[in-house]
Amino acid sequence: MAVAYSGAAPVAGATISVFLAGTQTYATIYADTLNTPLANPFTADVLTGLYLFYAAQVPYDIQVSVDGSPVDVTPGVPMIVASGSGASRVISLVTEDQGEQVVLAQVLGHSGAFVQRVTVTLDDAQIKALPTTPITLTPVPNAGVRFKLVGATGILNNHAGVYTNIDATYASLQIETADGSWLAVIGNDSSVSLGDVTTWFNTNHDPASGGTGGILDWLVPTAFPVGANGWLTPILTTSKISVDGQALRLAMDNNGSGDLTGGNAANTFKVILYYLVEAL
Repeated sequence: MAVAYSGAAPVAGATISVFLAGTQTYATIYADTLNTPLANPFTADVLTGLYLFYAAQVPYDIQVSVDGSPVDVTPGVPMIVASGSGASRVISLVTEDQGEQVVLAQVLGHSGAFVQRVTVTLDDAQIKALPTTPITLTPVPNAGVRFKLVGATGILNNHAGVYTNIDATYASLQIETADGSWLAVIGNDSSVSLGDVTTWFNTNHDPASGGTGGILDWLVPTAFPVGANGWLTPILTTSKISVDGQALRLAMDNNGSGDLTGGNAANTFKVILYYLVEAL
């Protein structure tokens, strides 16, 4: 959302106050999907007038002011407006034309219709410790809600030093729920000559220059060919408990062989996760 006087340039440093709807009680708000606390009130961008915050799915009143005076939203700048909750929730993308709101797009039902994105970058120590220390990627959803994985991208830069001690008999690198239920995975399996985890960590990757790349697309839903007829079977999560209120994380199974070795302090592994918020 952007702040400007009607018909004018963006306002530098407008004050944004977020209240629980119908009250003067300041709401708890966050700077990102990892629930990093954000002061309330807070200041819009001093150059663009843009502002953004994350919060629980309840109604809010937003007050915008400059030196204590109300400020209008620039006509023509789209805003996301939400009302209601649960199955009755309506989320609209609206703009303004000659003082009238115009709905550009509208989603009915749960707000999970909007894809969420979160980016987490692992350092060398975190990469090597993945077999014993998973990395949490998302906040913990409320009870009765799950994060439905849409897809994930891995970007590995191990140009300064590849990783070793990857079990060739069996290993897996996966996006999973906090209780260990797989959602997307690559694997090593010597019984079928599969060595994707070794290829990922032990090949020289440098997305910036040199190396052989370093981009991993986790496919969702993951499926495995089974039997002579080649049936494709998705990962089945049979228990609601496995997904209800569960954060998503990056984890690795190294078949009891311990943490990875090798690497270099300059290495990084960026994970970009896309997910929906879905009521159960």
